[in-house]
Amino acid sequence: FAIKQRVVEACRKSPRADYVLLRVVEFNSSVDEVHGFVPLPQVDASTYTEPVCSGSTALYDATYSSIGATRKYANTLADQEYLVNALVVVATDGEDNASRFRADDVKKEIAKVVGDEQLESLKTILVAVNAGGCGASLQRFASDAGIDEYVDVGDATPGKLAKLAAFVSQSISTTSQALGTGGPSQAIVF
Repeated sequence: FAIKQRVVEACRKSPRADYVLLRVVEFNSSVDEVHGFVPLPQVDASTYTEPVCSGSTALYDATYSSIGATRKYANTLADQEYLVNALVVVATDGEDNASRFRADDVKKEIAKVVGDEQLESLKTILVAVNAGGCGASLQRFASDAGIDEYVDVGDATPGKLAKLAAFVSQSISTTSQALGTGGPSQAIVF
């Protein structure tokens, strides 16, 4: 709940916030879209509710869905002659134990994005929050799936969530700066 609001706050700090579209998905044993791609100025983060946790984590399905939806929407925007780049941030509190898709499927979906050539750049970030001893498994997933960065926030304290928000804001800025250059966004450190 607080993570979604922090991410929205972070997006609003971007100098290009008026051009940001945001899609929010929650996942536990299933993947549920909170809302599709919405212009950031129209997002009311106060309406976000705390997700219902079930003890299951469909991490691979949520990541696959997020990248696939981003690819499809990028194609729609590119057909309308917009320059498009994307940042996909997936936050989880545990390793996958409920997905139909595998890490390799996520990797193939990322490859489709690159192959479509509709996105100027795609940056993917896996964020672990309150993930306990799942770090090695999550790092392996990030590596196997071809996710650009893995960040372990640790406990979701207000200070760490603020640091995560700043990281997301920086990621948006570097992704925005890459738009129109034909090159990738610059790497940043959490």
